[in-house]
Amino acid sequence: MEKPNSTADDLALKAAELARKLGVKRYMSKPGRVLHLVEEVAGAGPEAELGPSELGLALELIALVRDDVDAAELRLLTKAREHQMSWNEIAHHLPVSSRQAAEQRFLRLYASTSQRETDRVVRDPKQARHDRRRSQLIDSLLAEAEPLLGRLAEVFGERLLKDEMWDQLVDPAFDAGRRSLGGQLEPVLRAVRLAYRQNRLRPLYLSLRRLIQTLDKHGFPFTKLPAEVHNDVGGFKALQARIVAIGTDDSSDS
Repeated sequence: MEKPNSTADDLALKAAELARKLGVKRYMSKPGRVLHLVEEVAGAGPEAELGPSELGLALELIALVRDDVDAAELRLLTKAREHQMSWNEIAHHLPVSSRQAAEQRFLRLYASTSQRETDRVVRDPKQARHDRRRSQLIDSLLAEAEPLLGRLAEVFGERLLKDEMWDQLVDPAFDAGRRSLGGQLEPVLRAVRLAYRQNRLRPLYLSLRRLIQTLDKHGFPFTKLPAEVHNDVGGFKALQARIVAIGTDDSSDS
């Protein structure tokens, strides 16, 4: 029978423990550091004072190494799209046979990485109740906002990169950066469309949040969109603030 997987926090503590056993001072958890620890154990010579404890820790940390590799691949795929590489070009450099498979690989990595970022570690019954209460409140807010999320998914997911939407912005300075921005948006828009088709509210909310944050970062002129769309964007930001407040309020519960 397989044992339940350790949580990310458990593994991070074990990585720090292994670092201490290996004599690493001031260990900090950064991408690539866990792989370095595992490699140090795997490549140790016969003179190294290693035993079952160190080897066992290194074996358990393989899960974190895989997470780091997934996160790195997601960043590389995103960067490749930002640099206008087509999915056909990307597929040529991956162990996949088609552009569709490359896109699906991106979506899988995006979903799994997003899930890891939002997962909370359950340490005790009180923490479990805390997480359930917060999750229920968020689900309730998202259910109330389902029409809003659907409208934004239809407007942005289907029309954002089409000429007619950009034509109505009447912003030549912003339009000049459209091509480079499009490379960043396309993978996120695919995630929006997929979550909308599957009627999965949390992934849809997270994808729309990332989309709107990216547009905000690049100075997208939301005010020049039709009033109803601009109002929906404002409604989404208000929803986001309420969800953030749930986390803040819950974390101060006694």
